[in-house]
Amino acid sequence: PEQYAWFYYGGGMELMKKVYKKHKVLSFPGGSSGNQMGGWFRKEINTVDDLKGLKMRIPGFAGEVIAKLGLTVTNIAPGELYTSLERGTIDALEWVGPGMDINMGFHKIAPYYYTGWHEPGLDLQFLVNERAYKKLPKDLQAILITAMR
Repeated sequence: PEQYAWFYYGGGMELMKKVYKKHKVLSFPGGSSGNQMGGWFRKEINTVDDLKGLKMRIPGFAGEVIAKLGLTVTNIAPGELYTSLERGTIDALEWVGPGMDINMGFHKIAPYYYTGWHEPGLDLQFLVNERAYKKLPKDLQAILITAMR
């Protein structure tokens, strides 16, 4: 909410117009899924040593980093995450964030949920060709802006 307050009421949109002008595109905020959480763990983590030997589903760069702390990193299909965690095939997993994670039910079997460090903010963006936008009638420009908001 603070980021969007800045975009719409604190000068952020004007700054984006200036930055993107040379590219002949208009930039509009496109929503946010919030910060990525660090993951659900079946056991409490108090120190880096508590991570050693755990098997965790955490893909990409974050997985490469966390593997250096002694975790075994794996990637599991979304449909198998709950079962893998429940059966102990993995000890922890990183998924999306609170809003989506709650629907997966991970909290029922992994009571420890830690904040993330690897994706601090997931703001999405719409880029619109400036020339094409200006060709639109004013009512369609307003509809487009409203839909993106």
